Amino acid sequence: MGRESYLLEGRRVTVGDLLEAQYLDVGAKLTFERPRRGEKHQAEVAAGGKLRLPDGQLFRSPSRAAIAAVGEGSFDGWHAWVLDDGKTLDELRQRLLDDAAEEVSKTPDEVESGSELFTPAERHERLKRARQLADAGKPLTLTVREIVGWWGALRRGYLITKQIDAELANHSLTTLPDFEKVHFDSTVQLVTTAQEEEDDTDEVAPTGALVADTPPLDLDDEDEPETGLTVGNLPSAL
Repeated sequence: MGRESYLLEGRRVTVGDLLEAQYLDVGAKLTFERPRRGEKHQAEVAAGGKLRLPDGQLFRSPSRAAIAAVGEGSFDGWHAWVLDDGKTLDELRQRLLDDAAEEVSKTPDEVESGSELFTPAERHERLKRARQLADAGKPLTLTVREIVGWWGALRRGYLITKQIDAELANHSLTTLPDFEKVHFDSTVQLVTTAQEEEDDTDEVAPTGALVADTPPLDLDDEDEPETGLTVGNLPSAL
């Protein structure tokens, strides 16, 4: 499987992918502003696809970097962090996905008998359209069965659910309610993920977008700060 196809099939895009594709350079400056709070936070793109905060902490996840910069809350770092030219990391991510969709093979996915047939590129276009509708405040409504069918499956399972979650996240989408927690023929809406806690969403959320209560941000359980206070460098109480 080529790199382009892999990006469209079940893996979250990373800052490292943006570096590899030369959409982003090591040393690029990022700013996260919260006008209502009078706050401005800074970060820098470091080698290895990480974000470095002024205190030296390194994060693979833009959302974890945003949370650490503020010290609390829940943020969608792909929308929060903005480059000097005004582009967000999400805009670069969407450009990468668009380019991957153009390059990917048109060979259909392997699907279970009876399911609808979509190539990764066709599914990308459907998700892109769903994102546009969600940003406009007109979220797409469909059944869980229909959503799963976009991925060529007839049922929910661990692997297909993980793939769906990753591809939805790449488009800043989630389902409301959670498609994993309702009946297979229940209807859900494809909405944009929250970009700040509910009391602050108007600072960075797209105009007209519906916001999920508990968004699946790009948080990796293994993505802990790699530089910062440790037992070894804490000052002695004496």
